[in-house]
Amino acid sequence: MYMHLFGNKTLIFAIVVYSLIYLFFFPSFYGSIDENASLRNAMLLSQGQISVLEDEPFFACRSVLTSQGFVSVYPVGRSFPLIPFIGGGLSTVFFYGLIIHLLNFFIFFQILKKLNFNSIYSIFYLLFPTLVWESRTLNAELFVATLALTGLYFYLSRERFFFALFSGFLFGLAVFIREDAIQFWGVFCAALLLKKDKKIIPFAIGGLIAVILFFVFNNALLGEVSSRSETTLAKVSSYFSISNFLFDLPIYFLLLLAVFPLLILSPYLQKQFELKIEFFLLTISYFAFNAMFTEFVAFDFSLETIFTARLRYLVPLIAILLIAYAGFFPKLLEKLRLIKWEKPIFLLVLLVLFLGIIYASFIHDRFLDSRKTVLNQIQSVIPDSAWVIGSSDDCSYFLKNFLGNQGYFNVVPKSDLGTTYSDFNILEYAQGRQLYVLDLTYSNLSKNTSTRQTVIDHERSKLKEFIEIHSSELSLVYETKNPHSLKIYRFKEGFQDEN
Repeated sequence: MYMHLFGNKTLIFAIVVYSLIYLFFFPSFYGSIDENASLRNAMLLSQGQISVLEDEPFFACRSVLTSQGFVSVYPVGRSFPLIPFIGGGLSTVFFYGLIIHLLNFFIFFQILKKLNFNSIYSIFYLLFPTLVWESRTLNAELFVATLALTGLYFYLSRERFFFALFSGFLFGLAVFIREDAIQFWGVFCAALLLKKDKKIIPFAIGGLIAVILFFVFNNALLGEVSSRSETTLAKVSSYFSISNFLFDLPIYFLLLLAVFPLLILSPYLQKQFELKIEFFLLTISYFAFNAMFTEFVAFDFSLETIFTARLRYLVPLIAILLIAYAGFFPKLLEKLRLIKWEKPIFLLVLLVLFLGIIYASFIHDRFLDSRKTVLNQIQSVIPDSAWVIGSSDDCSYFLKNFLGNQGYFNVVPKSDLGTTYSDFNILEYAQGRQLYVLDLTYSNLSKNTSTRQTVIDHERSKLKEFIEIHSSELSLVYETKNPHSLKIYRFKEGFQDEN
């Protein structure tokens, strides 16, 4: 084979070019409420806290009231790796994605060496469009992939008791990042059981230790078993939707079949691959768990995002599948009698991947810039000490000690603060404060008819009703349609709640 002749230089070249592309299109902002929540928890953790004080609900976006105060509905474990990057604000926090992606790439590289696969194919991980897109966000899936890949590395050396124990512990530890990540430990336990592998005992013990720590942590520090208000390990099975599963299964199967030719089938198209059972169980498990909390058509998608944002929740699975693909690709070329063209074919694939991630980065950068523009518009109008009423995911633009100090309330308080605040009277609570109303509609979603958009539109309509009811008390202080439709109102001095 030709590949070993230029492998290391090509890997270094790919790392440098990926990094330069990342820096050139360096993220200016984040694009989701999930990312805001991760940052919020990182800010709290950096201050030695895990919750927002009960008397500060205006800083408690997407939280639930516990004995400790307002605790985020998102697991705090996903925020720990963000802490070293938050000191410089938006100018430094997105180095997190660059670093963790390169770290995962290194672990992936080591796994290929352990399996005696050509390590040059670790480039498939480095430049995979979904993973590159994910590295430009603050989402949790790459961190889950870190633990999953590291767990798999030690799983491959499970003949040694400690390695089997540590592998199980790492797989189990992923539950701190996403509760559904418990499937890694469960799936590999099942695989060891089917293989009648005696190392199931230390592996199971390692994972059990991590899960017990998870329960102890949440019970002791959060006052409840789970860090989420809705999706708990005890309830998660009740969220499974057979209709979502049956609908999503062929869609995700086809996407993972097409994004890299035969990717999802690659573990089973090579005789010597030793992890067929693990990969099969993990794939089915991932599709099933995904059906518990989302459906493919719940979000807007296009040809620009179908292989990036729409595969976000499958990032850890994709990272694992690419290991099998690294061993399968040269065998595929051999079967097609193209092995003598391995080098030029590989270089062509490399070129296509580079062009792909440049395009994906450009599209995502444009999307983030529009969100950053909205942030600048809000901050130019609303004083730092004011409170704001908005709807849907508008609290993404408000984060104490990071994006300013404005307080924020959802016009439907229970959406952000839990059912305890179903009857919360915002205006009564806000008497004596500067109070603004944020009416925001994203132009790129104006014609979206997805399930998720229906929920958003309902909440936006509640805000418009609120504005109409209090029109006599409001003054329009800002309006624009570029890049999105944004109106900002201010309550007049001495406003009174008429309800």
